[in-house]
Amino acid sequence: MAHANDLADALIAEGNNAESSGKLSEACEQYRKAVAVAPGYAKAHLNLGVGLEALGDIDAAIRSYEAALAIDRGDAYANYNLGKVLCERGDLGRAEPLVRAALDRKREFPEAQVVLSNLYESRGDLTAAVSALESALKQRPDWPGALFNYAGVLWKLDRLSEAETALRRAIAIDPGLVPAYGLLGLVLRGLARIPEAVEVLAAARKLDPERFDIESTLLFMLTCWDEISSDALFASHKDFGARLESAVARRFAPFGNSRDPERRLRVGYVSGDFYSHPVSLFAIPLFERHDRSACEVFCYSTGAKADEVTEKVRARADLWRNVASMSDTGLAETINRDGIDILVDLS
Repeated sequence: MAHANDLADALIAEGNNAESSGKLSEACEQYRKAVAVAPGYAKAHLNLGVGLEALGDIDAAIRSYEAALAIDRGDAYANYNLGKVLCERGDLGRAEPLVRAALDRKREFPEAQVVLSNLYESRGDLTAAVSALESALKQRPDWPGALFNYAGVLWKLDRLSEAETALRRAIAIDPGLVPAYGLLGLVLRGLARIPEAVEVLAAARKLDPERFDIESTLLFMLTCWDEISSDALFASHKDFGARLESAVARRFAPFGNSRDPERRLRVGYVSGDFYSHPVSLFAIPLFERHDRSACEVFCYSTGAKADEVTEKVRARADLWRNVASMSDTGLAETINRDGIDILVDLS
């Protein structure tokens, strides 16, 4: 057994070197050899799982992590890695006990605290998510990613000044952390500091001109800025639309809906704000005034929140789809299958 494990360790070391050089397939081959040499060695299965996860083969990675845990139920890293990928897949029920087992075995484990915060956030328990992130940052205070996550939860809790502090610290540590600039722009907008928000988002665009999401946020921010003319604002949006359309390959066949002028048009509305939110307060009277002899109203809810206002919106739609768990590609395919004539993004 000891000899087999020694041989496996040598193969794992070769795999680690290959993985560090970006040669993931070669690394996984070494890890597979380690598993073959020492099938009862949890470390070999764990390393294979990490390599497969890096390759994007998540199903195979899960099987490797499960194999490691079948050998050593208390392995902190196997529990953590399996819990992490299950959390990312939305399997929160299976993920939580694994993450907690990792923390029981390894108290100083900020990465596991971050995953635990993701679990809490997915369930809507933002206070617990903040607490988990604070534990992670206490152990690793200069972790830009954890600071960014922390700021995101604080933003959702409307603790904007604290979120700003966390984001500025993250950017000071990692000036290339572009998503932090995007979120900081939103936080500054919430603090009614529009000129600063525009400046921050413009800086993010210089760092990564291809980030359409950052540019989209900037364009939205410009609608709140008094220093830009209506013509310049329109020109900026038009230019963005043209570049976005040329950058994204056509996903579906040319529009094939019937051109019969007597048929009802299908109008789709996409929003993550179909709850007690200003978007819904404006949308409800709009939906009520749609001429149902001329159009059908389809609602695509991308948000996790739901309350009594959600039910009011749902009641005024001809078709309601909860698409919060869908990928962007899945949502696009659903909208295409529904034969939507006009799609309105309410975000």
